[in-house]
Amino acid sequence: MTAPFDNFAEFSMFATLHDGTIYIEEDFPSRAAQRAAEASRPPPRHQHPDQQSREMMTYWGYKFEKLALIPTLPSETPPHEIERHQRGIVSNHAQHCSIVHTSFGPHSLILGGEVDGLLAPKSTHPDQPPQWVELKTSEELPPPHLQQHRDILKFERKLLKFWAQSFLLGVRKITVGFRSKSGILRSLQTFNTHDIPGMVRRGTGCWDGNVCINFATEFLAWLKHVVRDEGVYSVNLRKKSGVIEVKKVRDGVDKIVSDEYRKWRAEQESVDEVDKATGGGSIDKTEGKSSG
Repeated sequence: MTAPFDNFAEFSMFATLHDGTIYIEEDFPSRAAQRAAEASRPPPRHQHPDQQSREMMTYWGYKFEKLALIPTLPSETPPHEIERHQRGIVSNHAQHCSIVHTSFGPHSLILGGEVDGLLAPKSTHPDQPPQWVELKTSEELPPPHLQQHRDILKFERKLLKFWAQSFLLGVRKITVGFRSKSGILRSLQTFNTHDIPGMVRRGTGCWDGNVCINFATEFLAWLKHVVRDEGVYSVNLRKKSGVIEVKKVRDGVDKIVSDEYRKWRAEQESVDEVDKATGGGSIDKTEGKSSG
């Protein structure tokens, strides 16, 4: 979604066609190799004292989540337990997963992704979506009388990724922790996800949410046109290239669609055929479709 306005956007995924549905997952081996290469890269020889490494800033983000979230309701958690939790080891393993059914124009999708936390317990009513919240950190802005256009531009460009991630997963609130250059938390601000495109439009106008949505719609139409035969396809966007490349890399469906899932789908379709033949109810074929 962000590619039209983010020259540094990149992704590497695999796609496969099975039973009329395209399944997509991240290219995990390439991601692991990229992270290993970044970790082994030596630090710059001449680094400004205020400039921090990517690893350090990533740690700050996880630390912010550690301080902001607890596994139980605050009203039911003793103060000493909250303090003990906040002093615990920083980890990114604990997470929620949001699975949503959405669409871009005529293209129906089921998406799954990580979400940071909840603002309230999940409702048992299926029509009430979870009150998800996403946590982000960003360098604090100068005081209003000292702000320059480039300060606002930098932050609003960052809001593009914040918005796209939360928009796709149905996350309505984003809480941003504004930090100093040395990683000290200065303030908090919560944004309504659906308000962010309008805020940027009234500000620097550096990106347009409607363009992002239209781009995603056209991309999905093009992907359906390209991935028309069964097999595994690589889907890649390199930094600064402006080109999304799709090519078939091997036959079969690989591990993207597991044997267990294919067996389950075949069983459900058999039941569906029996129901149709006997005049019974039918099973919605969209059930069970997933996209990673």
